[in-house]
Amino acid sequence: MDEIGFVFVGDGIARQWLISEAARRGLRNTQFFPYQAADRLRWSLSLPDVHFVSLRPTLEGLIVPSKFYGIAAAGRPIIHIGDPDGEIARILERERCGWSFCIGEVEALTNCILRLSREEREVADAGVVCAWSL
Repeated sequence: MDEIGFVFVGDGIARQWLISEAARRGLRNTQFFPYQAADRLRWSLSLPDVHFVSLRPTLEGLIVPSKFYGIAAAGRPIIHIGDPDGEIARILERERCGWSFCIGEVEALTNCILRLSREEREVADAGVVCAWSL
């Protein structure tokens, strides 16, 4: 679906795998950019309709990815992949500012992304809640 784009910014542990996988599958709706300088961060955080944050369940309780709070402050909702009982999932559910999925819930995640691509109001409402809740 070319009308849905995926933009990855940064240099996380899975970056090379994602680049290779996107190329292998011939995905034309996926772009990769390096980390952005601090003075440009507000632009990259406000660009997407929805952000993606993942955290391995084994890291729950030890860290919260720093980008989580920047995304919320930018007024953008979050799709989270990780522990459904973890801190990020609890915040998203409590504040209604995003959606959380367990690792491997591919069909549910796909359905969510497709729904959000059609439901602009749901995305906008969740983003406003994020900006005011955290």
